[in-house]
Amino acid sequence: MIAALVLIVVVAVLVVRSTGGGDSTASPTTSTVSTTSVSTTSTTTSTSETTTEETTTSRAAAGSVVYQLTGSGDVAGVRYRKGSEFVIDPVTAAPWSITTTVTGGSAELTAIVVRGPVTCTIMHGREQLTSNTSNGGLLRCVADLAN
Repeated sequence: MIAALVLIVVVAVLVVRSTGGGDSTASPTTSTVSTTSVSTTSTTTSTSETTTEETTTSRAAAGSVVYQLTGSGDVAGVRYRKGSEFVIDPVTAAPWSITTTVTGGSAELTAIVVRGPVTCTIMHGREQLTSNTSNGGLLRCVADLAN
Protein backbone atom coordinates (compact mmCIF):
# COMPACT_ATOMS: atom_id res chain seq x y z
CA MET A 1 0.00 0.00 0.00
CA ILE A 2 2.80 2.44 0.90
CA ALA A 3 4.68 1.53 -2.29
CA ALA A 4 1.58 2.42 -4.34
CA LEU A 5 1.28 5.81 -2.61
CA VAL A 6 4.98 6.52 -3.17
CA LEU A 7 4.59 5.60 -6.86
CA ILE A 8 1.60 7.95 -7.23
CA VAL A 9 3.51 10.81 -5.57
CA VAL A 10 6.55 10.21 -7.82
CA VAL A 11 4.30 10.11 -10.89
CA ALA A 12 2.57 13.32 -9.82
CA VAL A 13 5.88 15.13 -9.35
CA LEU A 14 7.18 13.94 -12.73
CA VAL A 15 3.98 14.90 -14.51
CA VAL A 16 3.84 18.35 -12.89
CA ARG A 17 7.46 19.07 -13.83
CA SER A 18 7.02 17.94 -17.43
CA THR A 19 4.11 20.11 -18.51
CA GLY A 20 3.75 23.72 -19.54
CA GLY A 21 0.90 26.03 -20.57
CA GLY A 22 -0.12 27.52 -23.84
CA ASP A 23 -2.49 30.09 -25.23
CA SER A 24 -4.34 30.17 -28.47
CA THR A 25 -5.85 32.87 -30.57
CA ALA A 26 -7.86 30.54 -32.81
CA SER A 27 -11.61 31.08 -33.19
CA PRO A 28 -14.11 28.44 -32.02
CA THR A 29 -16.58 29.11 -34.80
CA THR A 30 -16.80 28.87 -38.54
CA SER A 31 -18.35 31.80 -40.40
CA THR A 32 -19.80 31.84 -43.88
CA VAL A 33 -20.71 35.11 -45.55
CA SER A 34 -22.69 35.18 -48.76
CA THR A 35 -23.52 38.35 -50.67
CA THR A 36 -26.28 38.76 -53.22
CA SER A 37 -26.39 41.90 -55.33
CA VAL A 38 -29.34 42.95 -57.46
CA SER A 39 -29.15 46.07 -59.57
CA THR A 40 -31.97 47.62 -61.57
CA THR A 41 -31.32 50.57 -63.82
CA SER A 42 -33.79 52.67 -65.81
CA THR A 43 -33.22 55.73 -67.90
CA THR A 44 -33.99 58.08 -65.01
CA THR A 45 -33.23 56.19 -61.76
CA SER A 46 -30.84 53.54 -60.45
CA THR A 47 -31.50 51.16 -57.53
CA SER A 48 -29.01 48.86 -55.88
CA GLU A 49 -29.85 46.30 -53.17
CA THR A 50 -27.35 44.17 -51.26
CA THR A 51 -28.28 41.31 -48.92
CA THR A 52 -25.69 39.81 -46.60
CA GLU A 53 -26.30 36.65 -44.59
CA GLU A 54 -23.88 35.39 -41.94
CA THR A 55 -24.17 31.90 -40.49
CA THR A 56 -22.15 30.85 -37.46
CA THR A 57 -21.94 27.24 -36.29
CA SER A 58 -20.09 25.76 -33.34
CA ARG A 59 -18.78 22.18 -33.28
CA ALA A 60 -19.09 21.79 -29.51
CA ALA A 61 -19.46 23.91 -26.41
CA ALA A 62 -16.47 26.20 -26.02
CA GLY A 63 -13.84 24.45 -23.95
CA SER A 64 -15.63 21.09 -23.79
CA VAL A 65 -13.13 18.28 -24.45
CA VAL A 66 -12.86 14.51 -24.16
CA TYR A 67 -9.54 13.09 -22.97
CA GLN A 68 -8.91 9.47 -23.99
CA LEU A 69 -6.26 6.83 -23.34
CA THR A 70 -6.52 3.76 -25.58
CA GLY A 71 -4.35 0.74 -26.28
CA SER A 72 -3.19 -2.38 -24.49
CA GLY A 73 -0.63 -0.81 -22.15
CA ASP A 74 -0.55 0.08 -18.47
CA VAL A 75 -0.45 3.62 -17.10
CA ALA A 76 0.95 4.62 -13.69
CA GLY A 77 -0.90 7.95 -13.57
CA VAL A 78 -2.52 10.64 -15.67
CA ARG A 79 -2.64 14.42 -15.29
CA TYR A 80 -5.14 16.53 -17.24
CA ARG A 81 -6.47 20.09 -17.33
CA LYS A 82 -9.97 20.57 -15.91
CA GLY A 83 -11.19 24.17 -15.91
CA SER A 84 -8.02 26.15 -15.24
CA GLU A 85 -6.61 23.56 -12.81
CA PHE A 86 -4.88 20.20 -13.23
CA VAL A 87 -6.22 16.90 -11.91
CA ILE A 88 -4.06 13.83 -11.18
CA ASP A 89 -5.71 10.41 -11.51
CA PRO A 90 -3.95 7.10 -10.67
CA VAL A 91 -5.13 5.26 -13.80
CA THR A 92 -3.83 1.70 -14.06
CA ALA A 93 -4.70 0.69 -17.64
CA ALA A 94 -6.21 1.82 -20.91
CA PRO A 95 -8.93 2.34 -22.03
CA TRP A 96 -9.71 5.45 -20.00
CA SER A 97 -11.82 8.49 -20.91
CA ILE A 98 -13.21 11.62 -19.26
CA THR A 99 -15.27 14.56 -20.56
CA THR A 100 -14.58 17.95 -18.98
CA THR A 101 -14.52 21.68 -19.66
CA VAL A 102 -11.23 23.52 -20.11
CA THR A 103 -10.47 27.22 -19.67
CA GLY A 104 -7.25 29.03 -20.44
CA GLY A 105 -6.80 28.27 -24.12
CA SER A 106 -5.35 24.77 -24.10
CA ALA A 107 -6.27 21.20 -23.26
CA GLU A 108 -3.48 19.05 -21.83
CA LEU A 109 -3.17 15.36 -21.00
CA THR A 110 0.01 13.73 -19.68
CA ALA A 111 0.41 10.07 -18.67
CA ILE A 112 3.26 7.84 -17.55
CA VAL A 113 3.14 4.63 -19.57
CA VAL A 114 4.59 1.63 -17.72
CA ARG A 115 4.33 -0.62 -20.76
CA GLY A 116 2.70 0.14 -24.09
CA PRO A 117 1.35 0.86 -26.47
CA VAL A 118 -0.95 3.60 -25.16
CA THR A 119 -2.40 6.44 -27.27
CA CYS A 120 -3.67 9.74 -25.85
CA THR A 121 -6.32 11.66 -27.80
CA ILE A 122 -8.04 15.00 -27.18
CA MET A 123 -11.43 15.48 -28.85
CA HIS A 124 -13.54 18.65 -29.18
CA GLY A 125 -17.00 17.57 -30.24
CA ARG A 126 -16.41 15.16 -33.14
CA GLU A 127 -13.10 16.80 -34.06
CA GLN A 128 -9.84 15.15 -33.03
CA LEU A 129 -7.54 17.94 -31.89
CA THR A 130 -4.43 15.85 -31.22
CA SER A 131 -3.20 12.31 -30.72
CA ASN A 132 0.10 10.76 -29.63
CA THR A 133 1.35 7.22 -28.85
CA SER A 134 3.98 5.86 -26.43
CA ASN A 135 5.29 2.35 -25.78
CA GLY A 136 6.71 3.39 -22.40
CA GLY A 137 7.66 6.56 -20.57
CA LEU A 138 6.03 9.96 -20.78
CA LEU A 139 2.98 10.38 -23.06
CA ARG A 140 1.70 13.91 -23.68
CA CYS A 141 -1.08 15.48 -25.75
CA VAL A 142 -1.59 19.26 -25.91
CA ALA A 143 -4.19 21.06 -28.04
CA ASP A 144 -4.93 24.74 -28.46
CA LEU A 145 -8.57 25.72 -27.97
CA ALA A 146 -10.28 28.88 -29.05
CA ASN A 147 -11.28 31.22 -26.23
